Amino acid sequence: MKNILIVNLKRHGDILQMSHLISSLHEMDPASNISVLIFEEFKKSASILNHVKNIHTIPRNKIISFHKNDIYSDAWGLNQISRSLNEVNDICWDEVINYSNDRSSSYIISYIRFMQERTKTTGTVFNLENIATNSNEWEIIYNNTADMISNSYFNINDLTHLMCGISQVTSDQKLKTNTNHNKTAFQNFNQIRSLNQNKSNDVKIIGVQLKSSTVSKDIPEDVLIETIRILHESEKTIPILLHSPSDEEKEYTNRINNHFSKKLITVESDIIALPSVLLNIDLVITPDTLTKHMADNTDTPVIEISLGAAPFLLQGSINPKSLIISQNPKLRSYKTDEVMSKELHTSLIETIKECLFYQIDQASELNIDSPWAVFQPVKDQLGTTYMPIAGRVDDHMEFTRFFGRGVISKILRGTNFNIEEFNDLNNSRLLEWVEDQKETFTHVSRTLLNTIRALHQMKSDKSVSKTFVECLDKLFEFAKNDSMVRIPLLIFKSKLESLSSINKEQVIKEVNELLFNLKNEIQLIVNELNKVGMDEEIAELQKTALGESNA
Repeated sequence: MKNILIVNLKRHGDILQMSHLISSLHEMDPASNISVLIFEEFKKSASILNHVKNIHTIPRNKIISFHKNDIYSDAWGLNQISRSLNEVNDICWDEVINYSNDRSSSYIISYIRFMQERTKTTGTVFNLENIATNSNEWEIIYNNTADMISNSYFNINDLTHLMCGISQVTSDQKLKTNTNHNKTAFQNFNQIRSLNQNKSNDVKIIGVQLKSSTVSKDIPEDVLIETIRILHESEKTIPILLHSPSDEEKEYTNRINNHFSKKLITVESDIIALPSVLLNIDLVITPDTLTKHMADNTDTPVIEISLGAAPFLLQGSINPKSLIISQNPKLRSYKTDEVMSKELHTSLIETIKECLFYQIDQASELNIDSPWAVFQPVKDQLGTTYMPIAGRVDDHMEFTRFFGRGVISKILRGTNFNIEEFNDLNNSRLLEWVEDQKETFTHVSRTLLNTIRALHQMKSDKSVSKTFVECLDKLFEFAKNDSMVRIPLLIFKSKLESLSSINKEQVIKEVNELLFNLKNEIQLIVNELNKVGMDEEIAELQKTALGESNA
């Protein structure tokens, strides 16, 4: 029987998102004991995760209070951490998974591995030289997701499965629900439907989540009111206002309801009761909140309004029945303290309205002419990707994301890259994008060759080391670009930073191997780019010609 510990030092929504990995681990080995280590204030979220044996906690708030209070020594806080980890180390772990993969969780997992040398670790850890190391390349991609927020190739749920090397489970009860709550919610919502038969024989109950964790993610109040008005006046829908038990959210809900003479149904539910509510309604309109993640777990479709700091390409809804509304992900701001311009409010209301009736009426297409784009989660062999189905998008960004997903799969999994969808497009924007990518790769290849040359010259001339470092800096600058080249460059950079050899000759040998691996991966991507827009016969002739020239 395996003991597995998952360390996740993030917020409520991230705790709920972890349910997908837990279900997959349980499916792979039903006899395993799965436990989680989280911050104490998020224990309630973890308590509804199915298949979890134990919940271990770290009292973060108490530790912070000791650290900030001049009366107490920092040693009090360290003692709190030590006590928490002693409880964890009393159990012999077969595997520890770094789910949040941030610095704090990496240090904690490093400590566990130091105390239990035979424990398998998945995710970033620090070695005794304080160098971050990874057990596989999917972890490297995960580590760099913060740099890809505007155009991420993968949802975090996919990356955690890929770095663990397991398949995703879709048909599993991921959350625990309260039987009494389920019964009450079922009865109440059925009664609401029966009392509104004058509206429609198939009236839909639409939940509207009013608040998120940060102001920048919140749906603006006037947009909320107009959206609710559309639902209230429609013959096909009944809006209900969703809010938590906090005094702040109660007050805000009352303020919204005042615009409708307090006639709207409001539902107050905590984390324990919310799954029962979501199981009994038809659709949820929400900003980036734990409600969205919980809806994914109950198979309830959402219309997610992605604003401000909400990274939908990393953590958006993964339900194929859901829709996500966003400005062009490449142009919008992801700052936590920046709210959207009021000039966009009217167009957002219209976009939400179109998405609502697209969902309710199951129309064949969305007609949106506004600064907003609508994305839909789509399943493929790697997990979930987001396809634009309406509105304004950046073609180059979409090409980069789609192509990059396939290239990463080929580099890390060795799977064949399918370019059929690209060949179907075969338009001027695509060809323009291909040429832009090739130009970038040409510049990178020149810099790479100069780097390799400088490395070889360093063996006999130490003064060349400055040139070598300058070449490396130029390569790393390319990794900041939103282009295909950042994929192999980020992998190269991470592996370079993980080198721990102290012998000069060994270091040069290892760096040389990394540079040639980078060269091969760049060539692989260029070869795939050369196929775009070609028919199969021409592509095969080019492949043959390349083979003959290499011979």
